[in-house]
Amino acid sequence: MTKFYALPGLRLGYLVSSRVPELFSKREPWQVNTLAELAGLASLEDRGHEEATMQLIQRERVWLWKQLQTIPGIRAFPSDANFFLARCVREDALDSFIRTLSDAKILNSRLSRYRRS
Repeated sequence: MTKFYALPGLRLGYLVSSRVPELFSKREPWQVNTLAELAGLASLEDRGHEEATMQLIQRERVWLWKQLQTIPGIRAFPSDANFFLARCVREDALDSFIRTLSDAKILNSRLSRYRRS
C-alpha cells in the first residue's frame, strides 16, 4: 500500500487469508493508528487511481520490454512482475547499459560506478 497508493511512512498493509484468526493472536502489540487507517480506507475506495495505475504499469511494461529488446548485448527475460531479469551477453554491454541508464536519470549515479569484477 505504501508504494501503490503513495502512503510512505504509514506502516500500512493488509492481509487476505483463511488463517487470519490464527495469525491475529500472533500479531505485533501495536496497531495501525487512526490517521493511517483512514488514509488506507480512502485509498482502497479510489478505484480510479487503481485502474489508471494498472493501465500505466501495463503500458510501461510493454514499452520497457520493447526498449530492452533493442539494446545490443542485453538479453532480457519475460516477466509478469514489475521488473525484468536481464543478462549481459557481451563484455562491453554492461558498461554501456549502465551509462545509458545513468544518462537517462534511471540509475543512481553512485550505482553507475559499478564495474563487473
